[in-house]
Amino acid sequence: MAIRRGAEFLAGLNDGREVWLGGERVAVLDDERLAPFAHALADIFELQDDPEQRDLLTVPSPATGQPVSRAWHMPRCAEDLVQARQMFELLERRCGGVLGRFPQYMGAVLLGLYNVRQLIANVNPEWAENVERYFAFCRDTDRYLTFGFTDPPRDRGLPASSMEYLHVVERRSDGVVVRGAKAVATAGPYADEYLGLTAIRPELEPQHILYFGIPTNTEGLKFVCRESLTQPCRADHQLSAIYDEIDSWAIFEDVFIPKERIFLLDHVDLSAEVFRQTPSAWGYYFGLIRLAVKAEALAGIAFAVTDYLGTRSAPRSQELLAEVVVHLESLRSFIQAAEREPVISTAGLALPNPLPVQLGRITSLEQHPRVIDGVRELCGSSILMAPSATDLAAVPALRAFVAGADPRAEERFRMLKLAWDYTTDAFGARQLLFEQHNAGTLPTNKARLLAGYDPAPLVELATRLAEPA
Repeated sequence: MAIRRGAEFLAGLNDGREVWLGGERVAVLDDERLAPFAHALADIFELQDDPEQRDLLTVPSPATGQPVSRAWHMPRCAEDLVQARQMFELLERRCGGVLGRFPQYMGAVLLGLYNVRQLIANVNPEWAENVERYFAFCRDTDRYLTFGFTDPPRDRGLPASSMEYLHVVERRSDGVVVRGAKAVATAGPYADEYLGLTAIRPELEPQHILYFGIPTNTEGLKFVCRESLTQPCRADHQLSAIYDEIDSWAIFEDVFIPKERIFLLDHVDLSAEVFRQTPSAWGYYFGLIRLAVKAEALAGIAFAVTDYLGTRSAPRSQELLAEVVVHLESLRSFIQAAEREPVISTAGLALPNPLPVQLGRITSLEQHPRVIDGVRELCGSSILMAPSATDLAAVPALRAFVAGADPRAEERFRMLKLAWDYTTDAFGARQLLFEQHNAGTLPTNKARLLAGYDPAPLVELATRLAEPA
């Protein structure tokens, strides 16, 4: 088996998985809030078989020779990273950088686990072999994965025992049974497989260390979704009408995990290192690419709106436009630097250089909210009052008095609606929240940077300069 077509992906959603939304159990394709994104995902799968795109999006499987997603390709050099980046840019530009958990991204996360399998082999060779088999299975059957490694928040004034974190409740010869919950399982209702990882947190105990992969229709596994942000009219909500990759709780009610699907258990100290390297190896790099594409879209909106409104040459507009451009080009520079000087892992794989990736992440955390504010300011009150396509068609006076004789008025309204999706409505707010917490907060990322940074050469220089002549 090789790449799946869109229809095959959609058919796979009818596998009995348990999805809850708004207090009701729902079928993904039958629910008007969930179905639009399912079809958007189907388009991504379909694109892999497009004659114009398949060379970029696919590679031959090393096991079967059949085409598989390039996301599963093991990069060995800088050129491999460039081709992977071009794949991600193609996919993210189709949606303006608003998708953080499409299938190719999750392939990169599993590749990160594959890259550290030797660490796992040092404590249990069978678990490392499970990782290899699972990676090959997901690659050669074109699986779509989700994960949710965040534990439910709790009152820090209460003991950890006040929460029933995801943990092992029974150990059997053929596997383990687990109980508890994880968040934020983005796109959980659409995925074929759930990849279990254990995030680093205080008070971890051996029974909490769980790395595994199971089908999303496994008995006892439930996805309880947050409120849908899907808008009904695509003409007025080009992004939120189809691209709400809904977030969900993953609830485990005595879920059985077969021993061949277990990748790591019990080892608290080892878990910290495995988790550190799994999403960061390629996932953070691809996240930075997505942020750059989103910056491209926001810059395009900023320039277009100031053109439509005739305000581009105004001093304040110039200042805000320059900030958007500086942010975009800074991200591009960090991405290119990460590609040019990859780090070769002990497994022989080329990792994007982590320093420019980390710097890019910190830059985005600091500047992205400013860019969002800048786009809103450039739009002014027009972003609130742009009439909808339905209203323009229904009320002739609105077209006459609001659009007037401006031949580009309807283009302007559409651009303002796009800006609304990015910056102002609930969909845009979720996007900003995702950017501020995905891959760690700003203080967390600064701490990571300093933890891996060698200041010795800098101190040596300063010390030499401070010496008396």
